[in-house]
Amino acid sequence: MDPSSETETGAVVLRALQEGDFSFLGLAPITYMENLLGPWTVKGITQGKLPYPTPSRFKMQWGAAADFGRLADRALQSDLPHEVLSLGGPAALDVEELADIMGEVLGRSLAYDVMTAPEFARQLGVLAGAHVAGMYGGVQANPDQFQPDPSHIETRFNLKLTSFADWVSDHRNHFTQQG
Repeated sequence: MDPSSETETGAVVLRALQEGDFSFLGLAPITYMENLLGPWTVKGITQGKLPYPTPSRFKMQWGAAADFGRLADRALQSDLPHEVLSLGGPAALDVEELADIMGEVLGRSLAYDVMTAPEFARQLGVLAGAHVAGMYGGVQANPDQFQPDPSHIETRFNLKLTSFADWVSDHRNHFTQQG
């Protein structure tokens, strides 16, 4: 999001909140581990691959949706600090590291297979294809936004973020289904 944009909905809403006479807390997830629950992942795993539409060595902080829910619950029980927090996971990982971790947890060898943004959009179909293609098509434009420091989130909200290995283990049945 470009905070100076006069037309981008998120930027307009953020400015209105910041200029308002009330407290708020915005939670802005970087990327969800749950993005890997799509059927393309299970199909790829059966072929020894982890497909995803980011460059192989592009690091992002993958976060678990359940962590973001727990964080929102804790944030709403405290004084709202009038800010937007970028949320990620406990470590910045690239997709080759994800493939290695996932393969280790699942007990098989996985190699990363880069998907193009249009290919990923086709996989998503009309649900969100065009929006997602644009987002992943420009993901390298601002790499710092994909790697916030998670330690202040864990400390401030007394919350241990889920590691990717633990998340894969929790979803093992999904990834090993035969379909």
